[in-house]
Amino acid sequence: MTNNLIAVLGLMFVAIWIVPLLRRLDLMSVFSYLETRFHPTIRMLASGLCIVMQIGSRMSVILFLPALAISTITGIDVVWSILLMGVFTIIYTTMGGMKAVIWTDFVQVFVMFGGAIFAIGFIIQQINGGMPEFLSTAMAENKTQLFDFSFDLTKATVWGFIFLVVFDVVLTFPKDQVLMQRVLSTKSDKEAGRSIWTFAAMMIPGGFVFYGIGTALWVYYKNNPERLNPLLPIDATFPLFIAAELPMGVTGLIIAGIFAAAMSTLSSIINSVSTLASVDFYERLKKNPTPKQSVRFAEWIGVLVGLIAIGIALVMSRYDIHSLFDVSIELAGLLGGGFAGAYTLGMFTRRANWQGVAIGVAAAFSSP
Repeated sequence: MTNNLIAVLGLMFVAIWIVPLLRRLDLMSVFSYLETRFHPTIRMLASGLCIVMQIGSRMSVILFLPALAISTITGIDVVWSILLMGVFTIIYTTMGGMKAVIWTDFVQVFVMFGGAIFAIGFIIQQINGGMPEFLSTAMAENKTQLFDFSFDLTKATVWGFIFLVVFDVVLTFPKDQVLMQRVLSTKSDKEAGRSIWTFAAMMIPGGFVFYGIGTALWVYYKNNPERLNPLLPIDATFPLFIAAELPMGVTGLIIAGIFAAAMSTLSSIINSVSTLASVDFYERLKKNPTPKQSVRFAEWIGVLVGLIAIGIALVMSRYDIHSLFDVSIELAGLLGGGFAGAYTLGMFTRRANWQGVAIGVAAAFSSP
């Protein structure tokens, strides 16, 4: 939660200084900057790595994790859950484009928050002593502590999050096609800034709600240890609670929230990856394509990307993975560090040339 609170400060900087700068460049792909600063090769290399990272470390995990939850709750096979989410998201994203992504995200926010708030309220109601008991139990184990100002590098301290926000929000935001595409699609600088301010404002209540589920589950199973299977994977804890504890009629709302969270993120990634493939590769390699041809290519790429992600998620379902969140972070670090470094070099040094950046990206990608 500390990360969310500090990230708001980083987003303020982005809204005031970075977004107006990038909008003046009139970008379709955020990696256009790397061509201007270095070389077309660096732009295509970074864009390609970004596409691979989005498919391998995000889309596949986002498909598999909710499918696992839904399977635990309903008994539906994981394979069918993956296929349902993937196929429906591909269809509405490809047919509706950016407008479909934005409007479905808008509706899905209410579904997600509704399910999450109900789950927390239900857990607190089930605890003997209600809210006072919930708070006292959580506080006794420091589960409500927000800030740690120690200099212990093994802990999630305020200083670590400040460092993270500088490099993960201020420097990462300009190179994140998923985030920037929403900002760049607005009609004016004022609307673009307003979208960032709204995003920042939602991070705080959103963080309290969704991290609050974890704290509520911890208190509930501390008071009822016999109801928790200690051999259960971390990712299956909340689905187990939904399946075993929630009233039958409410389970549908929670499942809808899980579907909404997954499909909202998936649609954004499909749309952004399609744009990168079309702008950074197709329009550069094909001579004078018409706008209609570029859009058609992007639509087919969206379908292909979705199918590849479905395939990877299905492969993941065959393995016993302790924590999908850890896997996602590891893959993102492996695949995303290279183009993040390229962007940072371009923004903060004049000495770096495109040959050196290419070597650096290759080294980052190949390092263990």
